[in-house]
Amino acid sequence: YSLRVAASCGALEPVAEQRVDCSAAAWRRLAQAQCAMAGSRRMDLVLQPNWRSRFPTCWSVPLTLDGRRMGVIQFGFSKTYEWLPREVELLSAAAERCVLAAEKARLVRDLAAREGQIRELAGRMLEVEERERRRISSELHDETGQSLLCIRLQLEMLEAATPENCAHLKSGLSEARALTESTIVETRRLISALSPAVLQQLGLTAALRQLAARLRQSHQMKLKLHLAPPRELGEQAKTAIYRLVQECLSNVARHSSALNVNISVTSADGRIRLCVEDDGVGFRVEEAAAKRGSFGLAGMRERVALLGGKFHVHSQPGQGTRVCIGLPLPVKRGRPDPGS
Repeated sequence: YSLRVAASCGALEPVAEQRVDCSAAAWRRLAQAQCAMAGSRRMDLVLQPNWRSRFPTCWSVPLTLDGRRMGVIQFGFSKTYEWLPREVELLSAAAERCVLAAEKARLVRDLAAREGQIRELAGRMLEVEERERRRISSELHDETGQSLLCIRLQLEMLEAATPENCAHLKSGLSEARALTESTIVETRRLISALSPAVLQQLGLTAALRQLAARLRQSHQMKLKLHLAPPRELGEQAKTAIYRLVQECLSNVARHSSALNVNISVTSADGRIRLCVEDDGVGFRVEEAAAKRGSFGLAGMRERVALLGGKFHVHSQPGQGTRVCIGLPLPVKRGRPDPGS
């Protein structure tokens, strides 16, 4: 058996972090006994062979949990020393506490490692999601968008070639052209929402201002922006912030009936704080969270959790809504955000 010295003090201090080999017989006896004393006749219970010349007496206290052998605590004495029954009780109680503390520490380490794996997988999942968004956006632009433009051109040509005395046909072609035009506009909006070119070309601040401008134009709302993100952000961080603000504004547009909206993106102490507040109708947060088929807030909360952030919603009927998000997003040294 090979054990690692986790900690030591006194005369044993130089052996910390070393590997210790012991015989199977010694390990079995240590694990089965409550405590063991190694003297002149039982030196095989001393795990390190070179300790035999240094310590005439050695106490060994096994560490077990639910029948599993966890380790051993050893005490070395420079002279012969016989323990007392009370000392055995104290050592056994101390060993039990040591085992529980070690097990708790192991569980905490395992949990931290799994949380790290979850965050890594979440990051990959978000990257895959963004790649799929870009793919769909590209196909809409290259295939659907171009086809709609061709249809509009054909309708314009047919409408121009239709005699004036065919008013009914001319009117139908005009309506079809107008419908095609509105479909083109909606397709362009979808393309931009799926993969905003402005985010890659002009940066996060410009992309957020464009989002606000669209909401202002489509819903006649007053928007106040305070945008001060870090100047240098990785692409994943920019995309995460953009998607969260996009979802917040989408909820505002669909549900709030608000007249005023405040958007704030700031940073401090290595964290980014995002806040979207409106003066709309508000809602009961508990009821919205429990409502079936409602994925807006739930999706945002899940995205924030996957990024290791905190998500808070404050709202009451008739008192508006405030969504606050804190993200521990890493700052990437490189090209600064051109919109900052």
